[in-house]
Amino acid sequence: MNYDPNDYLRYNSLGGTQFGFDGYIGAGQGFFVLMNDAGGTTENVVFNNTMRSNTHRNDQFYRTSNTVTNSTERHRIWLKMVAPTGASSDMLVGYVTGGTNTLDNAFDAINRGVKSRFELYSLNENNGLSIQGRSLPFDTNDQIPLGIVVQQNGIHTIAISGVDGLFTDSNQNIYLEDLVLNVTHDLRAAPYTFTVSEGRYENRFVLRYTNETLGNDDFITNNSIKVYTNNTINVTASSNIKTVTVYDVLGRTLGTVNNVNNTDVSLNGIAKTQSALVVIVELENGTKTTQKVIF
Repeated sequence: MNYDPNDYLRYNSLGGTQFGFDGYIGAGQGFFVLMNDAGGTTENVVFNNTMRSNTHRNDQFYRTSNTVTNSTERHRIWLKMVAPTGASSDMLVGYVTGGTNTLDNAFDAINRGVKSRFELYSLNENNGLSIQGRSLPFDTNDQIPLGIVVQQNGIHTIAISGVDGLFTDSNQNIYLEDLVLNVTHDLRAAPYTFTVSEGRYENRFVLRYTNETLGNDDFITNNSIKVYTNNTINVTASSNIKTVTVYDVLGRTLGTVNNVNNTDVSLNGIAKTQSALVVIVELENGTKTTQKVIF
């Protein structure tokens, strides 16, 4: 009755969701085997004494059919999200021989919804993955969208828990982009801390390897949209505005105006504290911009 999906990790040909896990099953350790979908039902999973050896380590998992060999090239990043209570969720992204940027049975593990109240995962082809394999050669312009589910309001943290391959080189950058705050954070320098409310978010974070968006944005980042302040926060545009949302630097929503249906709008009721705020504006024609103001 006390079973929790956090009680087990996942492992495939790319590796395990937790850094340092090498695929050996300890004596008395329970495990699951996920078989490929197929029309026939004649396949069997066979266990026998030839799989046992006193030379195997006895504190991790053991995989008997492993497509990864000593010649397999792998470059991996393990990420961990930590909740205010100290609970954590792990995921793995890696670049591997034989991997593709589509779904692969050997290198991808679908996970969205398994840990229904708290999880960190990557996204590919509208699937949430606890393990995602990517193709080689490694491209520094590659970007991996991330999804999160949190079960409580408060300050959360995303950090690197381990790396191998080319990512052991400290000159290979690893960044986390926060699309809401328009911030690109260097995960090698420090974990990223953010405030978020309970819920699922799949359009906020991106794992990336270049810092093109680092630095301060101009207040006018789109010629058709302007944000300025006086006693209120004001938005003007060359076409009708659909939605305006204001966040503080911790990611908390301070105000939202929906269905504006006009070329200008003012947001009242937001306290003026001379702080940096993030304003996201979406026009009815689909144009969207993120701007920073002091208010």
